[in-house]
Amino acid sequence: MYLYVYDAFVQDRRYEKEIQKVENRLTDLGIAGKIVRLGLFRRADEFIRDEVQRGGATTVVAVGNDVTVRQVVDVVVDTKVVLGIIPFGPDNRLANIFGIPEGEAACDVLSARIVEIIDAGVVNGKRFVCGVSIPAAKAEINCEGNYKVTPQGRGTIEVRNLFAPKEGESGPVSNPFDGRLEAVLQIEAKAPGFSFWKKVRGESVLPLKSLEVRTQEPVMALMDGVPVEGTRFDFSVEPKILKVITGKGRLF
Repeated sequence: MYLYVYDAFVQDRRYEKEIQKVENRLTDLGIAGKIVRLGLFRRADEFIRDEVQRGGATTVVAVGNDVTVRQVVDVVVDTKVVLGIIPFGPDNRLANIFGIPEGEAACDVLSARIVEIIDAGVVNGKRFVCGVSIPAAKAEINCEGNYKVTPQGRGTIEVRNLFAPKEGESGPVSNPFDGRLEAVLQIEAKAPGFSFWKKVRGESVLPLKSLEVRTQEPVMALMDGVPVEGTRFDFSVEPKILKVITGKGRLF
């Protein structure tokens, strides 16, 4: 059975017509299911666990954006069900990487049911799919308990599980099947020009199974777009643990 988790924002009247199209298409495809509407006092994980324990839900579909997925990913992994996405609104980087079009067109991807089993990253006990971005700060990185890296100066640290460059950008696509994370260090430094000094950005990529990041002052990191504040960030990876429905146009 399919369980559809509607984020609060898609219940706005501006999405009413498109939601109706989605529900009609799901009925036509024979994959309509129970709907859970999130609100101020409703936690997604509680309802999903209840439905799975009753023996009904085998696929949980996040109807919303990246933040919606973040709300359900832990319980989806814990209950061993399949994750689907019907994207709405802004901030749908995950759906783009998975090759899932917005709105009604996503229903056909769900029906085709191409399931990939990918790694999940973990930071401070919380799972993430794409990555965690830690803003420029003085930091120390403990790599798998074997050696430490201390960037010279402030720099952004990105810990990636599943990454693909945005349109117009260049760079490799990370591998979400290899059982490793990528710690990407982007450090600003000064380089000599013809008659002046200019800032340049150096980048180092460290493939790791685990790492610890310690910053000298509290920073606001972003975990799959969700803010997480702290000075201690402990990372690990859970290999091939997240089952997700993808489209033919997936980027990995």
